[in-house]
Amino acid sequence: MDAAAGRVVFAGEMKVRGNSVIVDHGMGVFTAYHHYSRIDVAQGALVAQGQQIGAVGRRQHHVPGVDRAEPV
Repeated sequence: MDAAAGRVVFAGEMKVRGNSVIVDHGMGVFTAYHHYSRIDVAQGALVAQGQQIGAVGRRQHHVPGVDRAEPV
């Protein structure tokens, strides 16, 4: 859930942090959410405080030479 209203400036996968959402709340304040199993918003979307922006759970995280599920 989003902590405060804002605009999604990034929604996608990051190499180390996995599925991520970054929300710009204005005045230089950003919130970043990482390790989502699913992303429910798109870049550019306006989100309200408390709005669901993704889901957490188990997702596959591939590390070369290691195959495991990573709880988040």
